[in-house]
Amino acid sequence: MNDLSLELEIPSRLNIFLDGIANMGLETVVTGKSRKTLRIKNGSTNFGYINSTIIQREGIMGYNFFGVGQDADHCPESLVEVAIPYFCGRFNCESSDLDFHETTGSNAGRLFLSIRRTEVALRVLAIEVFQMTLR
Repeated sequence: MNDLSLELEIPSRLNIFLDGIANMGLETVVTGKSRKTLRIKNGSTNFGYINSTIIQREGIMGYNFFGVGQDADHCPESLVEVAIPYFCGRFNCESSDLDFHETTGSNAGRLFLSIRRTEVALRVLAIEVFQMTLR
């Protein structure tokens, strides 16, 4: 991780998660104009991110919807109505492990997914990395 250029304070509660990312062989990349987003990637594939919204909402990782066919941080419209049961089934977790939230500003009206527990976030990454190898 190139944390010297990250303009975001990462809370210590994320250390186990960041160690898990490294153990999986994933990389973290600082992105964004203000250098306040830490992307979780494998080569050019983006799996998730950590930014101030995720941290403020007590999340571990923001989910990138690459795994469901959309390389974007917001939920595809086709999943909005069924997002919670869909992702609970896909990642074998409880609804309390997930935080779906709408934003304002340039992303107004879009639904974003934050994963609240370290073990669930690591499971999500393991599932997504495995699924990527099958494509």
